[in-house]
This record gives sequence, C-alpha cells and structure tokens, in this order.
Amino acid sequence: RFKRTDSALDLEEIIFLCGAALERIPPLNRCKALLSLAEALHEKFQIQGMENSLAEAVSLARSASGLSLQGIRVIPLVDILSQQFSEEGRQGDLSKLTKSTLAALAVVLPDKSQRRIVLLQLDDHLSERLKQGDSTVDVEDIISLRRAALRHIPPLYQCSALLDLADALHEKFQKEGIESSLAEAVSLARAASGLCPAGHPDHALYRCHLESYLTTTRLALNVLANPPSKESEKQEWNPDLDAMITLGKTALELTPPQHPQRLSVFVDLGGLLSVRFKKEGRKEDLDELITLKRTEVEYMSPDKPQRQSLLLELDDHLSERFKQTDSAVDLEEIVSLRRAALECIPPPNRCRALLDLANAYHEQFRRQGTENSIAEAVSLARTALGLCPPGNPDRALSQEHLASYLETK
Repeated sequence: RFKRTDSALDLEEIIFLCGAALERIPPLNRCKALLSLAEALHEKFQIQGMENSLAEAVSLARSASGLSLQGIRVIPLVDILSQQFSEEGRQGDLSKLTKSTLAALAVVLPDKSQRRIVLLQLDDHLSERLKQGDSTVDVEDIISLRRAALRHIPPLYQCSALLDLADALHEKFQKEGIESSLAEAVSLARAASGLCPAGHPDHALYRCHLESYLTTTRLALNVLANPPSKESEKQEWNPDLDAMITLGKTALELTPPQHPQRLSVFVDLGGLLSVRFKKEGRKEDLDELITLKRTEVEYMSPDKPQRQSLLLELDDHLSERFKQTDSAVDLEEIVSLRRAALECIPPPNRCRALLDLANAYHEQFRRQGTENSIAEAVSLARTALGLCPPGNPDRALSQEHLASYLETK
C-alpha cells in the first residue's frame, strides 16, 4: 500500500514493525532485519528529509555489514552511504563508502548482473576522491575497475565504457608521463569510433575525446622530439620511444592535411625516429625518416627560410642510406637535393654547398663512370675556389677537392 500511496503513516508503521521484528531475532542472525529497517528509514529520509533517519539507516546498515557479507546484502549499505555523501559531502563518508563498495564487490559473483553496477559505483567513489585531492587514491585502481566493468558490457554497447577507460589512461599519462598509457587511450578512442558512427548519440563525445587525446599527443611529441641539452637532464630523459613513435604515426594518420599542426607532427615524429635510429640503427626507421622528410619538403613552400635546413636533413638521411645500400636512385636524389639547397644560399656563401654537390657528382662518376659527372664536379670545385680568396678558411678545402677531382679525371 505504501508503494501505491506514499502514506507517511504506513511508513511509520513499517518502521515500527521492522524494529519490533528485529528485537525478536538473535543478534547473530539480524543482518536481513537490520537492512530492512535501514531501508525503511532511508525511504523516510528521501520523503521527509529528516537527517536523523538517514544517520540511523547508515548505523543499521553498518551493523548489518559487520554481521554478514552473504549474497548482495551489503549493497543496500552502499546505496545508503551514497545518499549520505551526496547530501553532506564529507570526505570521511566518501572513504567509508569506498570501503563498503569494495566489500560488496568481494561478495558479488563475477557472473552476477549486479557486479557491473558495483564496479561502476566504486569507480564513481574513487573518481570523486581523486577530484577532491585524496592522495591515497591511485588512478591505476580506477583503470582496473573500468577494465573490469568493460568485460561485463556487450561489445556493441561499449562506446561510453571505452571512452571512460580511455579518460583514466589519459589522466595517468598526464600525472605520470607513461607514454604507453596515452597510446592506449588513443587506441581505445579509435575503437569507440567504430561503435559511434555519425548519427549515434555518443558520436560527438567520441570526437571530443579523440581530439583531446590527439592534442595531448602532439604536445608530447613536440617535447620528446627535442631531447634536453644538459647532461644532468639527459640522464633522466628516457621516454618510451616505441610507444611515442606508434602514437606519432597514429596522430599523423588522424590529423587531416589542412590541420595547422600537421607539419609539426611530421617534424616531431621525424625527430623521434631519428633518435631511435641513432640508438638502434633500424633501417626501417631510416626509410620512414626519408619518407617523412620528403613529405615535409612538399609541404614547405620554396620561400620558407627553414627549407634549406630541411633539404640538408633529407640529404643526410639519404647519404646514410646510400652508405648502406649503394643505391643509384638515392645518389640521384642527393644530387637533386644539393642543387636545390644551393639555390637557397646567396652566391657569396655558396662555397661549402658547391663542394658538397661536387662531391656527389664525383661519387656518381666513381660508381657509374659517367664523364659529364666528373666534368661537373671539376667545374663546381673551381667555382667554389673562386669564392674563397687567400685567407678564406674554406680555400684549402676547395683546393683539395679540385685537385682530387682533376686527378680522377
């Protein structure tokens, strides 16, 4: 009748009856009766707002949880404590709430439908404590809870849960700088995209999350692609290069051509690949570096001052690969790059660039025997010598190159 009428008189009688029944039960068997009375008092608080009713409900539910944790009897305690915390917002209540939810989790069987509910409740409590600055809460606990909750959701309905887990991993990266956490956050957001196509109610949320993670990724790439110069800082600089390079490739894939940060992603990803190549000597890293630098050259207009240094970087990478492979195609590209770099330099300052180009032609002649290549090398070395009058620090180098090419000729 109370469910139909919300009669305060009926509720008072229910409370009286529950209390009377409680007195007739031996203390060790009172768990269910304590919870029944606690639920009635909780109902009274929700209807009438009487704080002493809520306080008594909490007290009774705690007594019940101390007597038995069979089945899901402790879950009403979680509900009652949640109500108390939402009303009063006390830190101590939140700590008790977390402990009680953990107790509920310990007794709910893994295959029970209530398990996901309890996992989400505990997630909420820990997240709230984290927001309040509780140093005892580890974001890793929240991540573990969200992983567990995800396992209880059918794959087609996992979009929001995937984004929640991604958020926790993103938070972990921001707090601890663990690159693999950010990589997983981006991966989960991409997985969510397949469940949230255009028109799906969570589509905008997925886009927002993914863009946030990509922004963090671009910033992290920029920081990590520029290693510290001080020796003391170098010792502490130990990023997870594999994770960040994977992230960088993902960021590049998801950053559209017209995006203002796309060129920056190219540059930073190239920087990380360069660091790994110097450490590990992977040929595939060198190949990717060359591909990236070629694309950067295409992106950059000829009048940009950075173009010359970019051409020189590509030249360096191609020269490194040429040493390993003797590729005639790479050598042709080196010649073309050095010609292009030469055009970016004012004539009085071209001595070194002329000698570099002459050296490429000399190498071409040595490998292919093309006479016009050695003739071009001699001509360029003479031009370089003409730009280096006596006293110029590059004059001796120019004379040495010219003599070598003439001897070869």
